[in-house]
Amino acid sequence: MAADKPKQIQRIRQLLTLAEHPDTPDSERQAAFARAGMLMLKYEIEDADLEAAADGDAREEIVLYEHAVPGRGGHGRERAWALGDVAEGMGCQVAFRANDSSNRIRWILIVGPTATIDNLKLLLPAVLIQMENSAANAARAHSRNLPAWLTPGERTTETSTVRRSFMRGFGNGIKDKLEAARARFAEELDTEAAAGDTGAASRELVLMNRQQLVHAEFTRRFPKLGKAPRARKFDGQAYRQGHTAGRSADLGDGKLGGTARGELT
Repeated sequence: MAADKPKQIQRIRQLLTLAEHPDTPDSERQAAFARAGMLMLKYEIEDADLEAAADGDAREEIVLYEHAVPGRGGHGRERAWALGDVAEGMGCQVAFRANDSSNRIRWILIVGPTATIDNLKLLLPAVLIQMENSAANAARAHSRNLPAWLTPGERTTETSTVRRSFMRGFGNGIKDKLEAARARFAEELDTEAAAGDTGAASRELVLMNRQQLVHAEFTRRFPKLGKAPRARKFDGQAYRQGHTAGRSADLGDGKLGGTARGELT
């Protein structure tokens, strides 16, 4: 895969050029951003940065990114929590602003390395599209099986609960997948370092330092955090369906949490 990296970097640049061109239609722009993000993950374009950091030639910057999340349909809180799970799965730490049950915009406050944040800017919109579609399908399927004697209001409540629960499961499913991939990478590095691979040992130190830097910056920016609001009515079956869908989330070019050794840590 390393031999393919220069070619893939060129492909990513071409995709980003297409996505940023003012004449590109919205649908093509979203597809180009999503594909570029997945290629950045799949082909480990962070490896070179990790090596440079290990040699002392570059310092990794930890930044704050504020990601807006729509509140339409009253499901904004669950959308934000789900996308926050994705960011945490990538090794970031998150907080939320204005994340209530209203229909207004709310914000995910994400602290992480610059390169990781750049990937999340591409990934989160793509994840949101897939999650929305899957959750809507789950809600429609649930609605078809509801008893005929329910009132319209009761049917709306039931389907809304399924949609919210599915979203929470979806985000957690992706997070679990990403964290499992990061754990596998750390285990590989540990094995290689124990066998005398000095490069692997250096990368281990870089990864440990990255986690410490993220935590320190998050604590500096958010020394006092309020408690998250309690979750609303919850549907266990819908959550499990969402979790399964999140674990197998596929955006068209590889699966989240697959082989992106550099970026997943």
